[in-house]
Amino acid sequence: PGADHPSVSCQQGASERARVHAAFGNMQQSAIGLDTCSSVHIFGDESLVTNVRASEQTLLVGGIRKGDIPVNQVGESAWGTVCFSREATANVLSFAKLRGDGASITYVDSSDGFVVKFNNKKFYFAQTEAL
Repeated sequence: PGADHPSVSCQQGASERARVHAAFGNMQQSAIGLDTCSSVHIFGDESLVTNVRASEQTLLVGGIRKGDIPVNQVGESAWGTVCFSREATANVLSFAKLRGDGASITYVDSSDGFVVKFNNKKFYFAQTEAL
């Protein structure tokens, strides 16, 4: 992880707030959305994270459900450390945070999706009808 993205905290710089800007309410529990407006990674499905533990500070995350969610846990995922809360109604990766952490992200016009290369792995994100 880069210097601006602590690996064991849900911190967003000096701020105590983060935004997830999308309607992910109809996603399957284990689905993962790639969000260009999100400022943090946040997961609500515990099966997608390991080593869930207390974060260094509580972060108020807005946009993931009605009202802000106080998030005080983090966990490890295929994309590094993510904020974790069972109250999150979706699993969301921040496009900007992935880029900041060194991911290569390419838009594929022919299939209207994104290829994300991170930690020697390749992932494909496509638009779904669930949203």
